[in-house]
Amino acid sequence: MRQTEVIAYYRRSTDNGQVHSLEAQQIEVEEFCKKHGLKIIKTFQETESGKSIQRPVLQQAIKMSNTKKVPIIILRLDRLGRTASEVIDLAINQNLIIAEHGIHQYDRFAINLMATFAEKEREVISKRTKQGLRAAKAKGVKLGNPRLKEAQRKSASKRKLKAQQYAQKMEPLFQKFKHLNNRELAEALNECNIPTRTGEGIWHPESVRRIRGRLRKNI
Repeated sequence: MRQTEVIAYYRRSTDNGQVHSLEAQQIEVEEFCKKHGLKIIKTFQETESGKSIQRPVLQQAIKMSNTKKVPIIILRLDRLGRTASEVIDLAINQNLIIAEHGIHQYDRFAINLMATFAEKEREVISKRTKQGLRAAKAKGVKLGNPRLKEAQRKSASKRKLKAQQYAQKMEPLFQKFKHLNNRELAEALNECNIPTRTGEGIWHPESVRRIRGRLRKNI
């Protein structure tokens, strides 16, 4: 059976110390291609900031992809860039495979969440984030859902269903950042102003743990 042809694109940022990042991306993408019967016909790689998608090597990859009508494969969405508006537009309109998320296509909602989150990823576990959380605690901000008691009075089955539906909605985002621990992911969600299920309160490690638990049970 003829293999599906793809173009591989790898990017390493200029402002980090991950000197082996390109090699690591290549290993994971090549393993993914072997598993799914994909054949890499051309590889593009560059060391550039992800602040804009108007990078010469990426544009070469896009041009070749459109000319040959074959997908571009990347390891993660943040390899395209960190500016959400540009990444969303490109990811939706370009023939693209995101290895981290499998061979299938993601809808606009999932791509929007992942791209918006990627734009903030650099700041997720930064000193500024941690200082902000400490400042919030010092001002008396309570962690968790302030309407927990009210929620407990509602039907347990209805509450469980809504919680499971919300967990499934958040699955693409949680899957993308599975390398973060519960505390780091909670800080990231707060930093990006991602609302909790009720639209109120602050994310904390326990709420992240519960959603991850629901997603594991749903596998």
